[in-house]
Amino acid sequence: MKKITLFSALGILSACATSPQGLERPEYATTFQLDQGYQLSLKNIVDGDGECRRGPLLPVGQVINDVHHYPDLREAKIVQGASGVGQQIYRVISVRGIDAGTEVTVYAKHHGPKIAEQYALWARGNRECIL
Repeated sequence: MKKITLFSALGILSACATSPQGLERPEYATTFQLDQGYQLSLKNIVDGDGECRRGPLLPVGQVINDVHHYPDLREAKIVQGASGVGQQIYRVISVRGIDAGTEVTVYAKHHGPKIAEQYALWARGNRECIL
């Protein structure tokens, strides 16, 4: 049983990066666009995530769920991960205002399109938890 737990923990950590920049690479990106303002999209994502977020799988320390909002640049970044035994970032969501509305890019090493599908639902105001 201890070996299974150890291998599960190692598997989870291998899908992480130690900084947001470690994930913000084209091969980990899934992008979608919305025809609504970026501030509404950001609010809906934060609200949906707050309603659907599960507790951490491993009690490794503190959960990271930082929202960096830059209204003058019309963009925001959500950084999710855990800290305790080092810092492990497992998801970065970029929300950027564009002329046609909003562009959202989800950076994740595994299951990026499925995770982006969840964020697209939330961004549109749907609170369904599909993950």
